[in-house]
Amino acid sequence: MASGHPSDSMSLSAEDLTQLSLEDLMSVEITSAGKKAQKISEAAAAVFVITQEDIRRSGVTSVPEALRMVPGLHVAKIDANKWAITSRGFNGRFANKLLVLMDGRSVYTPTYSGVFWEDIDTFLEDIDRIEVIRGPGASLWGANAVNGVINIITKPAAETQGILASGIIGSEEKGTASLRYGSKLGDDTPFRIYLKGFERDEAVDSAGDETADDWRYLRGGFRLEHQAGNHDLFTFQGDIFNGTNGETLSTGSVTPPYVNIYNNDHNERGYNLLGRWTRSLSDNSELSLQAYYDRSEHRLHLTTAKVDTFDIDFQHRFPLWERHDITWGLGYRLYKDDFDTEPALMTIDPTSRNFDIFSAFLQDDINFFDKRLSFTIGCKFEYNKFTHSEFQPSARVLWKPNEKHSLWAAVSRAVRTPSRGERDSIALLSTVPPPPLPIAITYYGSEDFESETLMAYEIGYRARISPELTLDTTVYFNDYEDLRQNVLGTPFPDDPFAPAYIIQPVYSTNGMAGEVYGFELAANWRPTAWSRFQAAYTYTEMDLEPGGGNVSVAEEQNPNYQLSLRGSFDLPGNLELDVWYRHVDEISDTINGYGTIDARLAWKYRESLELSIVGQNLLNSHHPEFEPEALNSVATEIERGVYGKIVWKFK
Repeated sequence: MASGHPSDSMSLSAEDLTQLSLEDLMSVEITSAGKKAQKISEAAAAVFVITQEDIRRSGVTSVPEALRMVPGLHVAKIDANKWAITSRGFNGRFANKLLVLMDGRSVYTPTYSGVFWEDIDTFLEDIDRIEVIRGPGASLWGANAVNGVINIITKPAAETQGILASGIIGSEEKGTASLRYGSKLGDDTPFRIYLKGFERDEAVDSAGDETADDWRYLRGGFRLEHQAGNHDLFTFQGDIFNGTNGETLSTGSVTPPYVNIYNNDHNERGYNLLGRWTRSLSDNSELSLQAYYDRSEHRLHLTTAKVDTFDIDFQHRFPLWERHDITWGLGYRLYKDDFDTEPALMTIDPTSRNFDIFSAFLQDDINFFDKRLSFTIGCKFEYNKFTHSEFQPSARVLWKPNEKHSLWAAVSRAVRTPSRGERDSIALLSTVPPPPLPIAITYYGSEDFESETLMAYEIGYRARISPELTLDTTVYFNDYEDLRQNVLGTPFPDDPFAPAYIIQPVYSTNGMAGEVYGFELAANWRPTAWSRFQAAYTYTEMDLEPGGGNVSVAEEQNPNYQLSLRGSFDLPGNLELDVWYRHVDEISDTINGYGTIDARLAWKYRESLELSIVGQNLLNSHHPEFEPEALNSVATEIERGVYGKIVWKFK
C-alpha cells in the first residue's frame, strides 16, 4: 500500500537543469527511496531519475517511452497502445512486481495485478521528474513493490503559471493538442488546469499491413495549492479521462471454427481526486495526511471492470537523540470492484468484492561520522483479506568515504499479493479442435493461491570520476519462492451424460521458485558545456525452477541484456540535436533482438517558442517487441515514425 507525499517537494525546472554540473545533478533531491528529501548520492538504493529536461530532449510522447532510459527496466510495446514494463525480470502485459505511483496515488490495479499503462498519461511538460527505484521498496511502499517502484512527480502549481500550448502531428502521431493555464487565487494559492487530447495511428502486422490498434484519448485535470503561513501546505488535485484503443483479439470457442479472431475497441474512463496536508514542524521534522479517491472503468472483451479506490494515510518524521531520523506512518485502503463478464469466455465469482488493506510502517535512519556511514532499518506491516498478515523488512547500509564516492548494500523481503483474477475467475484460454471432441483449455482461479515472496540482496557503487564523468552501478541477486505457476489438472467432460467438449483445467499454484541476478550500469559524461552523453547497460539472468516437471515461460519474456546510448548537443543558432540508440537482446524465438535510433532536431526562440522534428524507430520500417501473455490480445509491430512539434509559452 503506497503512502508518502513526494510531490510537494522542491523541484528544478528544465532551464535550471541545463546549467547544472554533474556534481550538482548527483545532489538533486529525491523522495521515493526514503519517503523524505535526500540527495541521490545519499540513497542506499538503485535510483535513476528522469528529469523534465530528459523528457523534452528525448522526443518521447508518453511516460512508457520515457522509461526506456532507465537501466534495469525492460520496456516493450505490445501494439500501438499497450506496453509490457518490468524491472529485473517477469515482464508481461500486467507485470505484477512493479509498483507505480503518480503524485502519491497508486495506479497498480488489484484486478489483474499490474498497471494499465495506456491510462498513465498527463501533460508531459508538467512532469517534474520520474524517480525509479530498482529493487524492493516494500518496507516503505508495501506489497507489490517487489522488483521496483516508479514514482511520477508533477510540478507544483506555482511553477506552471501562464499559458502553455503544444501540438504534435506526424505519421504515427496523427494529432496531439495540449493546453495548460496557470494563475493564482491570491498570493498564496496558485493553481493550474490542463486539457489534452490525441489520436495515434494503428501499427502493422509482420507483412506490413495496417492493423486495428489505433488510439484516441481525451484527458483533463487541475492542481491547486494553498500555503497557510510558514508551516502548512494544502494540495488538491484531480484528473478525468476517457479513451478508446483498438486491438485484434484471438479467443477460443467450443464450437466451430474453435478460434475467433476479430477487432475490438477497448474503452477506458475514470477520474481521481487527491487532497494532501503537509505541516513542517522544524527543518528535519514534518507530518502529512493524504487521502484520494480513484474511479476507473475498463471495458474489455472478456469483462467490464469497475474499480473504486479510497486511500488515506498519515506519515510523521522526526529526529530522535543525536543520530536517529525516524519515519513512521499508518494507512488504510479500500478497493471495491464490480464485474460484468461474458459468460462464454469468463466468469468472476463473486462479481463484486470489497477489499480492505490496513498498514503501518517504521523506518530508522542511523548516521555516524557526519553522515559518512549510515544504516537504515525498516519494516512494513500489512493486513489484507486474501493472505492476511504480511511483513516486509529491509536493512541498508551506505558508506561515503568522501563526497565523490559512495558504496551501499541492502537486504530486503517483499511480497506480491494475489489478484482477483488469480483467486475468483474462470476463463476460457483457447480450444483444441476435435477429433474426437473439442478440448477447452480453461483457467480456474484458486482461493489457495498465496503471496509470492522475494529475498533480495543488492550492492551498489556511485562515483564522480571527474567533473565531467559519473558512474552508477548495481549488482543484485533475487531469490524467489512461491511464484505463480500454471499447472494442468485432470480433464473432465462439460456434461457427464452428453458431453459436447472436454474441459482441460489450468490452475494457478505457488509451485515455482528460482533466482534472478544481474547488474545495471549508468554513466553520464559531459566533455563540453554544449554536449552530454548518457549510457545505460543492463544484464539479467533468470534461473527458474517450476515444480512438478512443468515448463516456465517467464524466462522467455525478458532479454538478457539491453543497451542505451544518448547524445545531446547544443548547436549554434539556438539549435538542439539529440540522438538516442537502443539495442535489446532477443526475448524468444518469435521476438528477435533489435536496435533502433531516435533523433530530434529543435530550434528555440528565446524561452517562449520551440519547434522540433523527431524521428523514432529509424533503423527499421517495423519490428515486433513483445508477445502478450494475457487477455488474448494479438501483438502487432512497431513502425518507424516522424512527427513535428510546437511548444508555445506566454504569460
